[in-house]
Amino acid sequence: MESLSVIIPVYNAAPWIEACIRSVVSQVCDCTLEIIIVDDGSTDNTPDIISRFKNIARVITLQHSGQAYARNTAIKHSSGKCLMFVDADDMLSPGAIDTLAKVMNATGATIACAPLSRRHHAISGEPHTEIFDSHTAVEKLLYQTNPALNSSLGGKIFDRRIFNEIRFWDNHLYEDLEIMPRLFLRAGSIAATSSPLYFYRRNPLSTLSVWCDRRKDMIDVVQRIITLPEIETDPILYRAAADRCFSAACNCLINMWRHNDNDTATIARCRSILKNTRRSSLFNPRARLKNRLTAAALSLLPL
Repeated sequence: MESLSVIIPVYNAAPWIEACIRSVVSQVCDCTLEIIIVDDGSTDNTPDIISRFKNIARVITLQHSGQAYARNTAIKHSSGKCLMFVDADDMLSPGAIDTLAKVMNATGATIACAPLSRRHHAISGEPHTEIFDSHTAVEKLLYQTNPALNSSLGGKIFDRRIFNEIRFWDNHLYEDLEIMPRLFLRAGSIAATSSPLYFYRRNPLSTLSVWCDRRKDMIDVVQRIITLPEIETDPILYRAAADRCFSAACNCLINMWRHNDNDTATIARCRSILKNTRRSSLFNPRARLKNRLTAAALSLLPL
């Protein structure tokens, strides 16, 4: 890997952004490192903090347009032959870039992946690496059976060529989950290491930490995934996507009930998804046990 562009979109992340940037700046690797920080119209003192790093990072300032647009803008202005994405409230573990770069170089993989962690720690021991073809990787992603093949952009390095015709879906949450199957499907091979290299911090102010209408975007996202031509025409991947749709509809309805959200249109969409996918999840040996048990309970109820 000759060069890497690390993309950090940020919006009102003053308590987190400095530690995030420093975790990237402190990385030691054998490639040319380009850091691009995209300020998505922050209204707190985030701009003052990131201005301290203008001598070592490229800073792009936008009117507030959302994380997907910020990432797409950064890709357009990046020059690295590989891309990495770090959220402003997260951090890289020491040695993360070097480890993933070595995995990518050794395997020739298009994407190198690592698990996420809630603890910030240095790499210990010799990591175990597995290689997957795109079909297997998408299946494991949808069933959530491999910690490195998760739906987050964090802890991954991508050959930028797979972004030639792919961009993030604007104006929706869960854009990571929406784009990840498309990226995996375009990849020749995906390498997954066992070492957690990306420190995930829960920002209590982020949209994903509170219930709001945008959290219902998950339903749009899973329905986009199941209608991808490569998935819709493949019985194995379609069944995996159907189970992910079932899980998303269940979670959405549970959260709506917890927050007294009576959005009848979304309730109807979720019920329709459950009606159409519950039998598939019930008799799917690859589905998670909680999905199969929920599907069994729902099979006794009218939807």
